[in-house]
Amino acid sequence: MVTVGSGGTAAGDIYIGQTGASGGVPTGNIYANLNTSNQTQLALWTVPAGYTFYMDKLIFSVALSSANNYATVKLNVRPDADLATSLFRTTVIQTVQSNQLTLEFDYPIVFTEKTDLQCRAVTSSASATAGVSASFEGVYILNG
Repeated sequence: MVTVGSGGTAAGDIYIGQTGASGGVPTGNIYANLNTSNQTQLALWTVPAGYTFYMDKLIFSVALSSANNYATVKLNVRPDADLATSLFRTTVIQTVQSNQLTLEFDYPIVFTEKTDLQCRAVTSSASATAGVSASFEGVYILNG
């Protein structure tokens, strides 16, 4: 952000999306939005060049509004490669129903420099609304 609203924050939602807009909202896929917190709420990261990341904990929290629904949560990874042809691959996949899932790894999962990490969630029903959060913890170590 270069400038902000008079209150020191965005004056409204800022969307990152695909194709056109209607009322300021993209008509295609919405990839992210920045609200008055001045940041996205995405659980994604790229391992900085020159470092290796050792993930030792992964946490998902799900709060579903409908009974008998669940969320499939994933940690997807794309190693440093030609971004035009490389794909995200699922490294961890679990099913969660209105609770918190904490995965602590006895042996950390190792991610090399420039690897993209992305947490995703999909609900079992299109009509189910869900609050979903994700986070991961670990240590960066300088290569060499």
